[in-house]
Amino acid sequence: MPLNRKRGYRSPKFALRRRKRLILISLVSLLGVLFLLALAWFTFHADGLQLTRVDITGAQDVSDTELRNVVAHELGGTYLLMIPRTFTFLYPRQDIESAVLLHDLRVRTVVAQRVGLQNLSVAITERMPVARWCGVHLASSTSPGNCYLVDNEGLIFVRDLGKGSSLVALFSPRASSTLSKFSSEIGMVVMTKESFGQAQQIWSTLEGLQLPVSRLHVVNDREWRFYVPDGWYISLDPLNDLEETLNDVIAALEAKKRDASERITKLKYIDARFAGKVVFQFEE
Repeated sequence: MPLNRKRGYRSPKFALRRRKRLILISLVSLLGVLFLLALAWFTFHADGLQLTRVDITGAQDVSDTELRNVVAHELGGTYLLMIPRTFTFLYPRQDIESAVLLHDLRVRTVVAQRVGLQNLSVAITERMPVARWCGVHLASSTSPGNCYLVDNEGLIFVRDLGKGSSLVALFSPRASSTLSKFSSEIGMVVMTKESFGQAQQIWSTLEGLQLPVSRLHVVNDREWRFYVPDGWYISLDPLNDLEETLNDVIAALEAKKRDASERITKLKYIDARFAGKVVFQFEE
């Protein structure tokens, strides 16, 4: 009787054919992968799919040439050693916007977006100064170059080289640092956002009452001195009710003008820090 073959036995010819089939499949798969990689390479590097032009809009005081160089730096290099960062569908939008914001604090907002397949538009807005910070002490010089421009959130963003001469000169301790990259002054916050907003409201109200403010001296948290061009000042407590305090000041001023018009020009200061009470101090 013939012996039964062992289960699972394959002849040498069958094993050889199987190995050849596997080699063929592997070779075809490898060629397929190489083809796809080559196709991807040529797609990612196609000239018509690269960002080749950068348009900067909204720049007035900020150099658009510098911003264009910042953008070009962010577009340099590749992803995974293969995909250029200029590839129109994968350009680093967030990196570009962050780099532009950090390059110059005069830039307030930035939006980068692709226009077509080869153009990149970078639109910025610049910070607008509402005051100038001239130091901690009132005796500090307010000459151009010695002060810094401050935006409506209390942020020092650039040295004042003469453009802010008509703005309120602020004298106060710096509240905090926000961006250590910049100098010891630029990037600092002179007051908290809430306090600075309140200060703007006060000097705007005084200007509406024909009392233009030239300087603001923050003595401490409970005393702010608002100087008018004539040299005298109004001392207020920012924690008191603003509207009520200013009404008391205006009423007291009108009364003084009627009763002692010859002395009003010698006014030294008005202290309105105490609720319901306004104190006048005149020069001797």
